[in-house]
Amino acid sequence: MDELGPCCVRRACRMTEASFRALVSLLEPHGQATNARLKKTAKSGLIPFEIRVSAALRHFAGVRPEDICLAHGISHTEVFNSVWIVVDAVNSCKELAFSHPSSHEEQQQIAEGFKAKSDPKFSTCAGAIDCMLTWIEKPTDMNCAEAKMGAKKWFCGRKKKFGICPQGTVGVNGKFLDVCVEHPASTSDFPAFTASPLCHQLVQRNFINRGLALFGDNACVNCRHMATPCRASASGAKEDDCNFFHSQASK
Repeated sequence: MDELGPCCVRRACRMTEASFRALVSLLEPHGQATNARLKKTAKSGLIPFEIRVSAALRHFAGVRPEDICLAHGISHTEVFNSVWIVVDAVNSCKELAFSHPSSHEEQQQIAEGFKAKSDPKFSTCAGAIDCMLTWIEKPTDMNCAEAKMGAKKWFCGRKKKFGICPQGTVGVNGKFLDVCVEHPASTSDFPAFTASPLCHQLVQRNFINRGLALFGDNACVNCRHMATPCRASASGAKEDDCNFFHSQASK
């Protein structure tokens, strides 16, 4: 990192060196045990955990594993070992856990942020929600057996890709408030939402503050806790304006 300098470090790791060091210190207690278990198979000794984190970040940034292993002095296999060590560490780190805030005061702060961004001053948005397709390689028979579903379930007929269907809810600054990754690519947005823990929370009467709702697209259903655009069948000047500003707020 000293050789790269601050600018190149930020481009390579998607964060500053100070943020990288802070991330390593958070994850290291959760990842060292798994890292140590791989020492028996490491001919050159234990790989430092900060190397594991750096390799994982580069992988998530889209760098080829062949380039990562050369830059970090580790084997091709250890690149993927590093990815899963870091993923497991993140999932075990309570400081990095997050979910949509249940506090009405925090929800109101989110709504105020959207109100400031929205030209017509929408004051009811407690988060923007949507699903996306994350592409993956075709699952193997072993993968399908473990997931207890066939390969066809992982195929999106509309985009002609294998993948998973993560659902995310973000605040006005694009920061995630809630993420749910539980469904294959063949699942449409609405079933993915209705089966999510967030939906189960929203239907509880006192979870979301009165007068607030999530802003979603027409894959969801307009209801007490979800605001969606007007349908094309009800299209008019006012409806078109509403849809435009709805889209503005949810982006």
